[in-house]
Amino acid sequence: MLGLTGLYLLLILCLCKRIRLGIAVNKVAAQFVGNNKATLLVPIIQAFLSMVWWTVWIIVVLFTVSKVPDTARNLTSTWTEVTPAIEACGNSSGNVYVRSVTFADPAAPVQTYACKEARYSLNGLFFYEFFSLLWVNAFVIACGQCIIAGAVGVWYFTPNTDKGNLGTRAVRSGVFNTLAYHLGTMAFGSLVLAIVQFIKWVMRYLAQQAKQTKNRTMEVICKVLAYVIACFERCIKFLNKNAYVQTALMGTKFCVSAKNAFFLVLRNAARIGVLGGIGGAVNVLGLGLITAATALLGWVLVTNMYDGQLASPIFPLIIFIVIGYVMASLVMNVFALAVDSVLQCFVADEELNKASGGAQCTPEQLKSFIAKHNNA
Repeated sequence: MLGLTGLYLLLILCLCKRIRLGIAVNKVAAQFVGNNKATLLVPIIQAFLSMVWWTVWIIVVLFTVSKVPDTARNLTSTWTEVTPAIEACGNSSGNVYVRSVTFADPAAPVQTYACKEARYSLNGLFFYEFFSLLWVNAFVIACGQCIIAGAVGVWYFTPNTDKGNLGTRAVRSGVFNTLAYHLGTMAFGSLVLAIVQFIKWVMRYLAQQAKQTKNRTMEVICKVLAYVIACFERCIKFLNKNAYVQTALMGTKFCVSAKNAFFLVLRNAARIGVLGGIGGAVNVLGLGLITAATALLGWVLVTNMYDGQLASPIFPLIIFIVIGYVMASLVMNVFALAVDSVLQCFVADEELNKASGGAQCTPEQLKSFIAKHNNA
């Protein structure tokens, strides 16, 4: 334990500058959210659009899967053994529904099996609809990320004296630029992510089918492949998010943005790693503090305004906890994306102003880091 503690202290000392930079970036991101509270509406609108899309999608997919073709309704044949019945019913309907029928003959009762009518049918149209669900969900998320990143870019490169006086201009610029110029980039990036997610869910579906047929080897293979693809999916999400930030800041296409984001991550691996660690801790603290503060305030209000009128304040307290967690998630999601965007703005600012020691637009918390870098 002492050895690990010593290594940890050495790591802290070696990364001290980067840790201070990570703290400064988080402070700037908090300042951005404070100056641009309209950004908190972005995830709310995203959630509303997603709920509308999910509602339409569920109605359509229920209609699709409930239309079982006539060829899948083998209700005339019977079998005296359960195994061939399962095989026949599964092959005919795509879903194994076997019912047992006993012929009431006192002299020689016979146990027979027949197919139940298929309750649903998964065909190619269903998989197309499922892919559309993944694609549209990824597209909505991508647009929200690009809007917030664009707002951060406008705010960051505004002179420091005017940063607090932008009103909703930064958010409006992010919305306009995304909808007017970057929808194709968002659609292509979300398509790549949707393809990876679709393959992952197909592997999970095949693993479930192998489990039903008692094929343990195929089940394990499909589960392992699904896990590997899930890891790759996380990498794609990380790269896509940084690519969208590059698109919002530089106006580049998706492939160029993804390449620039990839090399930016390589050049600043230590910074991004430290920032990720600090961001994770800040996210947990933010979720906990906002949720706890909301629950505490709700408890005080309930116990004071309805003293003696409630049998138990537990249920209202649970509601306040849920409300607090939802609001905390909205705030912290915007804050986390603002942190990533501020870091990329800082790197761009650093590279654009190597000779001048920092531009007039650089936030005060970050000016010293640009100046030290240029002096070095």
